[in-house]
Amino acid sequence: MITHTLTITGDGNPHPVSATRILTKWFRFQATVGNAATVRIGDSATTSSVGWPLNSGAALNVEPVTELSGFYDLSQIYAYVASGDSLLVAYFTG
Repeated sequence: MITHTLTITGDGNPHPVSATRILTKWFRFQATVGNAATVRIGDSATTSSVGWPLNSGAALNVEPVTELSGFYDLSQIYAYVASGDSLLVAYFTG
């Protein structure tokens, strides 16, 4: 199993989790402990008040895709992270 990690440092604007296409079977988001604001996860309409909320230290585990040909594309998932806050991402590409 190959697991990758990345850290998203916020600038107060929503962005795709990845600027390039990354296909993954599963992923996990974790708001860094000590974040001042709520992180939001969603689609391109994600804002500081729209999207799945992750408070400081909270995590969101997305269930693995069970279909052989199924993947999540991290470039299609957006995150709002406030300036000075961060979001940890772990994902599997194998």
